Amino acid sequence: TGALYRTWLIRVVSVMSDQNASRNSARWSILRDTLLRRGSATRNHSEVSRRPTGRFGLLSVETLTSTEEKDWELLQYRLPQPSTSITLRQRREEAFDLKDFKVCNENKIDNTGLVCMWPAEEVLTYYCIAHAEAFRGCRVLELGAGAGLAGLALAATGMAAEVVLTDGNPTVVEVLRDNIRRNQGSFTHTNVHAEMLHWAHYDGRLGEFDVVIAADCTFFKDFHASLVEILQHTLHPRGMVFMFNPARHGSLDRFADLVRQVGFETLLEEEYDGIVWDRHQRLSAAAGTSREAWPAYNVETCFPLLLQIRWPSKPRNWLKYGVMISCLLYLGPRIWVSVVENLQVKRKERRNSTSTEVLAVNTIHEDFNVDMDG
Repeated sequence: TGALYRTWLIRVVSVMSDQNASRNSARWSILRDTLLRRGSATRNHSEVSRRPTGRFGLLSVETLTSTEEKDWELLQYRLPQPSTSITLRQRREEAFDLKDFKVCNENKIDNTGLVCMWPAEEVLTYYCIAHAEAFRGCRVLELGAGAGLAGLALAATGMAAEVVLTDGNPTVVEVLRDNIRRNQGSFTHTNVHAEMLHWAHYDGRLGEFDVVIAADCTFFKDFHASLVEILQHTLHPRGMVFMFNPARHGSLDRFADLVRQVGFETLLEEEYDGIVWDRHQRLSAAAGTSREAWPAYNVETCFPLLLQIRWPSKPRNWLKYGVMISCLLYLGPRIWVSVVENLQVKRKERRNSTSTEVLAVNTIHEDFNVDMDG
């Protein structure tokens, strides 16, 4: 059955890719070549693929070595602060496995965490490192963690008390746990673990978190409602959410509207970091040229905006405070007068008691003198 399905799919994409030379048909050609397990040397994938092929250059990355698995590789990301590195086992960007579709269908989930290191994850990682102080002593939850770079980098700073990396795809969770083991020596002050978390089937077992982070999680609008529910269940009343997502032609705005409908407050920022903004400006100016390593850079799909989400602060109950103040103003003087009167009464009683004792002593003394005279 699998062989028949593969043959049928190859024929379908062959027909569609030969119809014209548009970008869409070129994408079908890439899929056909992948299914046939042959290269596509005649095509420039970066010009037709919607998958981002560039980086902002915020972190230096080096391929350490190829693993024994042909579709996987080890990458080392050098962190500027602290001076350490994170080693990740990642799927090769050109790799393709039909088993991914089976896992996605069985779990009703996507496989974007296996596709590549998305630019928003790079920016989230940089932001967490640059603003590590904001996470001091916090329980941190990363949603849709993918390979886990942001959460692992944050854990390496030692600021957070706990970092929980989650994803709804079981294959991705296996990768996360493997990457945690590879970097365990870097987490000297932070408890780090990975958990399966499907947004549509959350049982509340993870509790509430001080900070929730996520990168490019508003990609599929069908998951927006479930994502909002997860935030409702996991965010502490005084917690904060940091989400980095490209605008994606209104997708982020629709999600933000849905978030506000359930009572959250939001703040959407474009210039949230000077270095990131400078890289964005340079990439935008050079888009479509050979001056930068990201010729297909597009603001709508590549540049992540920062969406901050929090519960609204509870309004002060001024009526309650007003009643308390009124009671103090009304009863305060009376209470004070009563206290003073009680003190005066007790002082008078002590004086009377002292006088009585002195009189008794004098009487005894007089009686003693009379007896002596007699």
